[in-house]
Amino acid sequence: MMTTRPPDFGADSQHALHATATSTRWPKNLGVVAVIAGAASALGGLCGALSPLFMGAVEGFVAKGASAAASKGGPDPMITFEVTREFRAVIISSSVLAILIAGLLLWGGITLIKRNRACRQLILYWAALKIVHSLAGGFVGFAMQARINSRTPGAVDGPGGDVFATIQPIMQVLGIMWACALAVFMLVWFSRAKIKSEVATWS
Repeated sequence: MMTTRPPDFGADSQHALHATATSTRWPKNLGVVAVIAGAASALGGLCGALSPLFMGAVEGFVAKGASAAASKGGPDPMITFEVTREFRAVIISSSVLAILIAGLLLWGGITLIKRNRACRQLILYWAALKIVHSLAGGFVGFAMQARINSRTPGAVDGPGGDVFATIQPIMQVLGIMWACALAVFMLVWFSRAKIKSEVATWS
């Protein structure tokens, strides 16, 4: 008597799901973007952390033309350096945090390229930290600029001061939005049900 073995639909469906998961190209593409963005952010944080070491040389160079500008009634550029020195500890701390947060994105990007399911949590953690850090950095930027403006009345009260006062906060807000753009995209992307299902099939 001949017996017919029923087809194993479970194995076929698992094989198809695995083939789909390994054939999609977005993990590599998005992973490369994450690695590049993480490396750039880490480099920017390193420059910020080391900036006090070079501030003296830059300040000495700018000081040569600062007295001439102030004597003509223009804003004194040295005020910016004074305010920056007052916020030095905050700037260095923020830069160090930026390096650590960028390292998390680098790690997440590498695991994403390797199709490791841990990448999703790493990148989601990075996105949340990045948004908080960017908002905090924006607040510090507003505080620094407000202090500079209070000590440089000519910058706002002079010709074009109204335009400057209007454009300045808009540019700062746009800067914060740009800093958060990739993090918001990652949050939305990895929250999609289709993406979560695919990542769950990875090792």
